[in-house]
Amino acid sequence: MNRINSKERLLIASNIIPMVCALLIVSHIEFLSSNMSSLTDYVLVTFTYLLMGFPFVLSHLFAQQSRGLKGILIWGLGFVVYPLFLVLMNIIEPDFIMGFSLSLDDYLVFLLFSIFAKLPFFWSVDRIFKKRLKLAQLSFVHAFMLFALTAWVFLMVLGTSTENGLKVASDTLIVSLDLELIDYKKLLVSTLQLVLIASITWLIYFTNNRVLVNYILTNYGVFTYCCAALIFIIIATPAAFIVIFSLPVSQQALLFLPDNVTGIFQRENYIFTFWLITLTTPVILAFNHHHRERRLAQLAQQNTKAELTLLQQQINPHFLFNVLNNIYAKVITKSDVAPVLIDHLASLLRHSVYQGQQSFVPLADEISYLTHFIELQRIRAKDNLRLSVDISQENWRELKIAPLLLIIPIENAFKHSVEKTLEHCDINIQCTLKGSKLSLVCENSLPSSPQSSSPKNCSGVGLNNFIKRLELIYPEKHCLNYGPIGNKWTLNLTIELA
Repeated sequence: MNRINSKERLLIASNIIPMVCALLIVSHIEFLSSNMSSLTDYVLVTFTYLLMGFPFVLSHLFAQQSRGLKGILIWGLGFVVYPLFLVLMNIIEPDFIMGFSLSLDDYLVFLLFSIFAKLPFFWSVDRIFKKRLKLAQLSFVHAFMLFALTAWVFLMVLGTSTENGLKVASDTLIVSLDLELIDYKKLLVSTLQLVLIASITWLIYFTNNRVLVNYILTNYGVFTYCCAALIFIIIATPAAFIVIFSLPVSQQALLFLPDNVTGIFQRENYIFTFWLITLTTPVILAFNHHHRERRLAQLAQQNTKAELTLLQQQINPHFLFNVLNNIYAKVITKSDVAPVLIDHLASLLRHSVYQGQQSFVPLADEISYLTHFIELQRIRAKDNLRLSVDISQENWRELKIAPLLLIIPIENAFKHSVEKTLEHCDINIQCTLKGSKLSLVCENSLPSSPQSSSPKNCSGVGLNNFIKRLELIYPEKHCLNYGPIGNKWTLNLTIELA
């Protein structure tokens, strides 16, 4: 047995809901226009029009599932052949279906809903909104509605169980808490009835929130949502007011509910439910939108942290690989400098392991880390390097900086000068702090090879990660300039740390 997949269920629901909505609209128009009021008449009229309109629903649904000429023929059987058959039978036998007939207005309702459900315009609107509003429930929205209903119950208790607690005078609502409660039984009975009415109102709101907005609107789009909302209003209104009008407290004029004048099917009842749905839907969407924006901001922050972690993981192996190669070369030649290099490397590893994974570290620790690295490179390069370092003696401890950030341009300076030439090379490093503004200038001589001196070769993965981290951590708080100037590669960085 083949199962219906989610796409097919979506197609079926998107087509059957509008047609059921048309069925209920037609039956209610006939019921209300006939000045009927009893529940028996309502069931009879609804059932009759369900039978009369059922061929429209079937033809619309099967036509949607069948494409091309076959779909057109199926649709024509329901919307052309079937209405002509009803007209013919109505001429031959006027009381063909219990005295009811399908009028032109009724047929137009079915026809328009069928056409609208098939129009590409509505499908495009569905695609625009579909899955844009799929959000978790917001407890704050429920709390807001509960607070409003609780306030309503409190005010209505004052009006129904006391004489002067609540009254309307000169179009003004007057609330008085200066009263003496004598009939506690009347107070309790009124409160229970009002809580029941508030619970029915809450149920209507909750259905709109959970089913109509968060499910129908999310998965099937705007047009299907409107049809489903009309179906819900048509079905839920009589059911709700059967209970409400059976309560003695509903006879009070101060309840701000429709008066029971002509029964549960009066127009005012449907208007009440309609406005309840209409007024709560924007509130639900507004809070859903706020929740969605907050959730997206949280996801963006998480993505940024994950990206920064990835960038740091890309930096550390690259740096350690270069240093270990240098130490390996010294150990092979049994150089006395090797133990000093290992000691410097141990200090660098401690900083990388214990502080490199933090979001920010004291600036003094980062400067100490840079100093160890520079000394390590100075020992390794020996006479091939003319190194000038100017790191001003400031109170670095007061400020913090992202870890393992400044090491990248300094490491690149040694990589693209000392490691790519056998000749003497020059490196100039200046790091100063003025207030909360940190400045770093790093210059290194370029190898004599034209290919090696190209900017493309001097800007590798390390520099790209450096630029990316600056954009993520210090957006609009840094200024970076770099590039070849004569026979030197110069990088000038300024960061606002505060």
